[in-house]
Amino acid sequence: MPIVLEHVTLRYPGTDPTAHPAVDDLSLVVDDGEYLGVIGHTGSGKSTLVLLMAGLLAATSGRVTVNGADLAERSARRALRRQVGIVFQYPEHQLFADTVAEDVGFGPRALGLTAREAERAVDDALERVDMELCTYGHRSPFELSGGQMRRVAIAGVMATRPDILILDEPMAGLDPAGRAEIAALLRRLHDRGLTVVMVSHDMDDIASLADRVLVLRDGGCFAHGTPAEVFARQTELREIGLGVPHAARFAARLSACGIDVGGTMSTPEALADALASLRTDLGPGREA
Repeated sequence: MPIVLEHVTLRYPGTDPTAHPAVDDLSLVVDDGEYLGVIGHTGSGKSTLVLLMAGLLAATSGRVTVNGADLAERSARRALRRQVGIVFQYPEHQLFADTVAEDVGFGPRALGLTAREAERAVDDALERVDMELCTYGHRSPFELSGGQMRRVAIAGVMATRPDILILDEPMAGLDPAGRAEIAALLRRLHDRGLTVVMVSHDMDDIASLADRVLVLRDGGCFAHGTPAEVFARQTELREIGLGVPHAARFAARLSACGIDVGGTMSTPEALADALASLRTDLGPGREA
């Protein structure tokens, strides 16, 4: 199991001891090859959680293990740099080199790879984000579109060849075309076997990409399950300030009008299939 949290609590130094911890007695297992979506209102602990998973914060109590290694041990945290890649919000703001190849190659060089090994890692990472080295390697990253710049930033993380990818709001600030680019990229990376943990405020992105969803509230687990299971709890989610995917809202309105589509539909594709089946069940010449 790549990531296991056992009764993890984290309090930031200097905070009010009577306030909720940033993460509060949280237990969680992220399975090998899983795509976990993390949602929650502002201040619910989402960013703190991914920093714990990446070994960038230490738990106040409890235990975090990644690929069986306890992150309380310094050697385990050092080894984590090769196993876990983390993409922060607006990662293109961290681009700095004159060319795409130099920027993507920074991570492999920092890990001590030879020039030949680093070049191979850059080539592979750019290929994984659909940006060929021969086409983009010599270009300045600052001359690219927003979506392309973000793909370069993700390639820089992938160049260290992690088996777990953690992302904090990876589609934030992008136009619809850029959002679609990154969503398709993350789907392909996951399909190739990468374990993905993604924080997002966009319920449609979570519903379309994630295998399972974790809802945080005041640093603890409010809900955990498949997108259909979690988004079926629309009333409870609204009570804690969260929405649901557009498809789930539309399915609920249909149900209120007496049209039963057979449960919570968290994606447009699932809703379209349900409506098509409903029309077929009604028989020729009859309308829903």
